[in-house]
Amino acid sequence: MVVMNSDTGDITNSVAGPLRSDDPLFDVAQHRLYMPGGDGFIGIYDTSDPDHLRSTATVPSTPGAKTGILLPDQKKIILAVSPGETKAEAKVITFGISGQ
Repeated sequence: MVVMNSDTGDITNSVAGPLRSDDPLFDVAQHRLYMPGGDGFIGIYDTSDPDHLRSTATVPSTPGAKTGILLPDQKKIILAVSPGETKAEAKVITFGISGQ
């Protein structure tokens, strides 16, 4: 992932991230960005310094889980799992998140 300053357009840093992510999920209050990836994990990033995104964790999910919603008041992330071109069934998975 490349981080760009929205005022100047300058690239400020870059960090590794999951592949095939449809929905970055941003928690403003906790300064966290969650990136669910179709490759089977969620990247979690600290955004307290907006010009220097920092990876804090990767959490295993499941292949195809790349679209989701963040429910910060319920401390949950809900992801839709797409079976893609496999014979697997679509499903919904839920992850609990913690505060700082």
